[in-house]
Amino acid sequence: MKNARLFIYFAAGILFALPGISVAQEEDRVGLDFFEAKIRPMLVSHCYECHSAGAAAKKKLKGGLYLDSREGSLAGGESGPAVVPGNPDESLLVSALKHEGFEMPPKGKLPDEIIGHFVKWIELGAPDPRDGQTVAANLSINIDEGKQHWAFQPLAAVAVPETGDGDWGRTDIDAYIRARQLDAGISPNAIASPRTLIRRAYFDLIGLPPTPEQVSSFVQAAEQDLSAAYTAMID
Repeated sequence: MKNARLFIYFAAGILFALPGISVAQEEDRVGLDFFEAKIRPMLVSHCYECHSAGAAAKKKLKGGLYLDSREGSLAGGESGPAVVPGNPDESLLVSALKHEGFEMPPKGKLPDEIIGHFVKWIELGAPDPRDGQTVAANLSINIDEGKQHWAFQPLAAVAVPETGDGDWGRTDIDAYIRARQLDAGISPNAIASPRTLIRRAYFDLIGLPPTPEQVSSFVQAAEQDLSAAYTAMID
């Protein structure tokens, strides 16, 4: 029970520590969320078979076009740039999806709604968090190189990352989380409201929502001391 409670406190600490974000950051996050929800799944399902490092490794790459990385999409293939941020009319990927000249996927045109998602994504500036080089994957195994992976290194004392966000975290663990977010270009969400926190806690712990009375009581207590109210509610 003690370990479970510590884990819950840790999770709660992360929620409480999340700061507000600027409008620009929010727009970036919305664009990336749109890519992850609407674009990446379609690329994986319909494009990677012929336009990825994996396809190149199997000698199945078509048109010199890699769509499995941001750089590959921008560079395009033998016919020119596949994606021109902000300009779907100049993006060959869109014309290919519409089967105007090129036909992607060749097995059949995708629904207009999905094509519309690609158009909207490019109009948003084609936000894309994917990194990687547009080269064929190396399928060989290097044992010596593999031994250098962090999972095979002996434990050692390490310095807590300096993130420059002194007010964001409450513990050293928060510093590691924020450092990884910065590396990935991820912006934290805003702090959740008391009403959201109690619903998350109830669904996570017992699988049922709190009653209106429990919500009201928690919100009132949170106005006085959020941390104490959350601790008491979890107990």
